[in-house]
Amino acid sequence: MIHFDTGMHRLGLLVDDAAWLRENLSLLARIPPLLYMSHLSAADDLDFDRCELQRGAFVKAVSGLPATKLSLANSAGVYLGENYLFDMVRPGKATFGINPITGRQNPMLQPASVMAPIIQVKTMKRGAPVGYSSTY
Repeated sequence: MIHFDTGMHRLGLLVDDAAWLRENLSLLARIPPLLYMSHLSAADDLDFDRCELQRGAFVKAVSGLPATKLSLANSAGVYLGENYLFDMVRPGKATFGINPITGRQNPMLQPASVMAPIIQVKTMKRGAPVGYSSTY
């Protein structure tokens, strides 16, 4: 997998680095990528202008590279339209029923319920550390 940074600015090769890949295709021939991907930074907010800039950058990055599967749409990206779906979508948080779109009614159904009996109740002194990394 090769991840292109089209605007999220967390992980991936910069779009301009794709030119270097095109000049060195023999490297990709040795270990052919199974997927080219990027991640939308503003699909949750339905920021179509920002998403379209990222989509264009992604198309630019993969043009001229050996053909393989493409993935751009995350959970919210699924709602942007067919132009964002490519070969594969990655419905991360939506898989768990989390609302993928900020400020809108959640289109997702709750996928599961977790039920368990309470096995112990403790009274702690104020300020006592509780849990991993003393979170509480």
